[in-house]
Amino acid sequence: MSNLLDLLTAPQLAKLLSVDLKTLHNWVNRGEIKFFRTPGRHLRFRRADAVEFMTRVGLPVPNELAPEAAETLDEAFLRGAQEAFFWQRWEQMGFRLELSDAARIEGEQAYMRWLNKRSAEKAV
Repeated sequence: MSNLLDLLTAPQLAKLLSVDLKTLHNWVNRGEIKFFRTPGRHLRFRRADAVEFMTRVGLPVPNELAPEAAETLDEAFLRGAQEAFFWQRWEQMGFRLELSDAARIEGEQAYMRWLNKRSAEKAV
């Protein structure tokens, strides 16, 4: 599973979690797992978000989703910038992206951490 954004569909994730698709939809509706919707309104989940959810609720993480080497903050920012560019291009083509509140907050927090790191480096 190594595409540009390491995305999972709802059926793929439900199978990995060994739960019914409706259970996954209920978790999405309650905001328990981070997600976004494609322009066709299909659910998508980042691998890292799925792993975070499983860890948080005490579910075993399947080998297919095992986290790779820890990302540095710069790598995370670069990945985030690439994803933002990808979504910006979609929005320019007339599509609308819907993020869960948790995903939006996580993005804002990651950006603030990156800004703080850069400020600290410049101060030295």
